[in-house]
Amino acid sequence: MSDSTEQIREHLEVLTEFEGKYREFVRLLEEDRQSDFGSRNTARIETLQREILEAVPRADIAAKASGHWLTTTHAPAMGGGVRSNHLGGQVLDIEETGLMNDGLNIPRMILQMFPCSLVRFV
Repeated sequence: MSDSTEQIREHLEVLTEFEGKYREFVRLLEEDRQSDFGSRNTARIETLQREILEAVPRADIAAKASGHWLTTTHAPAMGGGVRSNHLGGQVLDIEETGLMNDGLNIPRMILQMFPCSLVRFV
């Protein structure tokens, strides 16, 4: 059964609002990780983290309704397999930084999924 016009409008609204908060969250994390002076955005990051967690259930439903969402997997060296196939298990999947990795690969992949998810509804 396809979504009604009202459901589609609601999905678009939910995903657009969620994407804005999540994009700011990731940008602030990137900024902090690139800074030589340590975290300067802690309070705002914590606020956004709470808002994101509150919004995840509705955003996950809307993302799945789009038919375009991300499934993350474990590295082959760790046995492969599904790591997470829902937004709630991915949005805060932030790894410790390494020499060549700032730990924000999954958040960036999530941000790349938003245009695909939104286009489905247009």
